Amino acid sequence: MVVCDHCEQRLKARDSEVGGGLLGKLSSESPQMSWTQWWGYYAASVSLDSDVYGVYELGDVNKEIVYVGSGKVKNRLLCHLEKKEFPLARYYRYSIIGGEESSKLRESEILQEYRESMDRFPLYNGKNGETRKYRC
Repeated sequence: MVVCDHCEQRLKARDSEVGGGLLGKLSSESPQMSWTQWWGYYAASVSLDSDVYGVYELGDVNKEIVYVGSGKVKNRLLCHLEKKEFPLARYYRYSIIGGEESSKLRESEILQEYRESMDRFPLYNGKNGETRKYRC
């Protein structure tokens, strides 16, 4: 199989995260959450990820968070891309969480932490931190 340099680097990084213990280190019982590095937010990049439950953040050109969401990461991100819901988003990162309920809970916690530190919610989460209108 022929893979471009960028995709090959992306696959190696993803494999090292998963193979290096990211899946094992992160679960609903984990007291600390680790994020992947920021990746370019486009279909080819997202398609390389596994479809696992987690929390994800979308960042603008400066990697400032514009949206926080949760669910099966790959599926959600591809759906958002297809619907062109977040025009300012250029990057994404995610953290693997145990399951759907754990992911929703952590998403809510992250949004509250963001609001406390920034005195507002991320741009696309709206003034009340809602994410439901974007659910794919």
